[in-house]
Amino acid sequence: MKVKQKLFFGLVLLCGLLTLVASFGIWHAMESGERPWDGRLLKIAAALLAFVGCYVLMARSITGTISSLMTAVDEFGKGNLQYRIGSERKDELGDLARAFDRMGEELERSVEQIAREVADRERAEAVAQESRQFLESALAQSPSGILIAGAPDFSIRFANDAALDLLGIKHRVWGSSASAIRANHCAMFLPDGSLCSPELHPVSRAMLHGEVVNDQEMIVRDSNGTRRWVSASATPLHDADGKIAAGTLVLHDVTERKRMMERVQEMAFHDPLTGLANRASILNSMQKSIDRDDGEHYALLFMDFDRFKLINDSLGHDVGDELLREIAHRIRGAIRANDEVIIPARLGGDEFVVWLDKLASLDDATIVAERLLEILSKSYELRGQTVFSTASIGVVTSEHHFESALEMLRDADLAMYKSKADGKARYTVFDKGLRDHVQNRLQLENDMRVGITRDEFFLEFQPIVSLKTGRIDGAEALARWNHPQRGMIGANEFIPIAEETGMIVPIGDRIINEACRHLALWNSTIKPGEKPLCVHVNVSRLQLLLPDLVNVVKHSLAEHFVLPGCLHLEVTETAIIDNPKSMIARLQELRRMGVKIDIDDFGTGYSSLSCLHQFPIDYLKLDRSFIANVKDTPELAALLTAVVTLADHLGLKVVAEGIEDVDQLQKLKALGCDYGQGFLFAMPMSSDGIVQFVKTSIDVTSGQKKPAPRNSLIDLPIHNNTAIQMPSN
Repeated sequence: MKVKQKLFFGLVLLCGLLTLVASFGIWHAMESGERPWDGRLLKIAAALLAFVGCYVLMARSITGTISSLMTAVDEFGKGNLQYRIGSERKDELGDLARAFDRMGEELERSVEQIAREVADRERAEAVAQESRQFLESALAQSPSGILIAGAPDFSIRFANDAALDLLGIKHRVWGSSASAIRANHCAMFLPDGSLCSPELHPVSRAMLHGEVVNDQEMIVRDSNGTRRWVSASATPLHDADGKIAAGTLVLHDVTERKRMMERVQEMAFHDPLTGLANRASILNSMQKSIDRDDGEHYALLFMDFDRFKLINDSLGHDVGDELLREIAHRIRGAIRANDEVIIPARLGGDEFVVWLDKLASLDDATIVAERLLEILSKSYELRGQTVFSTASIGVVTSEHHFESALEMLRDADLAMYKSKADGKARYTVFDKGLRDHVQNRLQLENDMRVGITRDEFFLEFQPIVSLKTGRIDGAEALARWNHPQRGMIGANEFIPIAEETGMIVPIGDRIINEACRHLALWNSTIKPGEKPLCVHVNVSRLQLLLPDLVNVVKHSLAEHFVLPGCLHLEVTETAIIDNPKSMIARLQELRRMGVKIDIDDFGTGYSSLSCLHQFPIDYLKLDRSFIANVKDTPELAALLTAVVTLADHLGLKVVAEGIEDVDQLQKLKALGCDYGQGFLFAMPMSSDGIVQFVKTSIDVTSGQKKPAPRNSLIDLPIHNNTAIQMPSN
């Protein structure tokens, strides 16, 4: 029953008792003859009524608040913490009610806080559980092997499938006797192949010494017995007291990476085409021997293959590559290669070297060179074609006490070029005189660059005469260099340097222009109606490769009003053969302009007579080596006869170079040669000398040797009109 109900029934009972007492008093008074409204009775009744009224008021006041308090307690007991009494009393009961309300608010906030904390904890536990499950799943499925060993006995507490596979632990064994397996006894091998002892095992180092092992390369044998490379990392795990309680071992399978690195290493230090050591590898081996400085003899053989470019260009790069592989095979067979003592290598292109270390004698180097020359001189059968490609070899030995491998390679290269210059298919042993020669050449190269800017180059001209009329037909332009210290330098000495350095292009272009300028001056002095003179100008292979040559020729002809047919451009047959497709196209373009094309030094290259019809040419200039021996060698006379006859059938004119005596002249006239050039007619001369030669010559082929005009070789200083004005750039 509620408190309000109890108070109500109590009040009703009290009122009933008071009424009963009042009624009894009135009845008793009436029995005794007294009046009921006696003052005493009224006082009693009034007092009773006042008491009842006060009681009712107090009960109502007290019981209402107490009832609210009791109701609040009941509501709180039911979990309704939002219930409030809301009393406005100013007495202690009001304070109690308000305190009760505040307590309810605090309880509500506390419960809400607790609920939030419980919810957060539940969520955290759920996340942690999910994370644990995810971590366990990730560890189990990780491609890296993960193993956890417990202290102090190294028993395996956890190992995923990858770890079991890499360590060669079969799953059925792991499941049945896991406690018997010790992590530090799982077989692992060092990179040299030796078994790693339990004390040096990565997990032992972590758990016994607290060491953190990072990415140690080791070898394991997996569950299939296959050799695998792994990167092992181990870390100690500490408990709350800081003691090592366990250790982790993580294994990354790096077998493929290791193989790839080995392939990269192979590519970095071996030539992919031939399989030989490459430039970086051989230089490293050479430097190790040089740094060793223990008195052991060593040597380097530098090989370059003659005519390789011709074979490569004419038969195709595939055949060229096959030739290089066959060369490498022969070198291996000839030297019995040893990885430490004898190392063959390919530097690039057709350049090969052989490193000879720990020689018993320096003479052994030349013995190897001779053996290589013999083996490499034999023919090669490549795709149904017989190919010859001999080697030129440079030999350098440790007697010169080199400081670096590059210095030794440089001097071996110099010796090889000396072999080429001496006729190819031979070897040359380096000496310091050869180095001095090269240093002299470098100085000459530097002087040439300065000489171009100082206009030290000029032209001389050697007449070319008709062997049928005896009259001068023209002249060949010959470049000269008036060096300020060395004096006069001929073309044979500086033109090869100019070609190698690229300076031949500005020099050659300027020569064409100057030759056209002088030709215009010559033709301005001849009589009307006479055949105009021609000028013959040598053009280098490098100039022919550049498309700008056509524009240079056009500009020179137009600037000096020279007829295109009066300009002859002389090219060597080797220049055409080296790059026939582009060279022939360039020569055809020049011929379409009307310019004449001469084959210079014919007979010294690699072409045959059957190739002449393929070349866009007008003149053949026979090399002086044929002319010098034509009197004494019947075979040469027969060959010259064949050349002249063939040229006639092909519509070509023949110029014989190097005519020095009357007998040679008569022989060539008898053979039907068209033109001649040589000291018999005139020495090279200045441009003014050509003008004088034209005016005074009648028939220089009559058999009477004509005194040569004074020329620039004798009359220094040179005439100003023959200087080649070179551009400053």
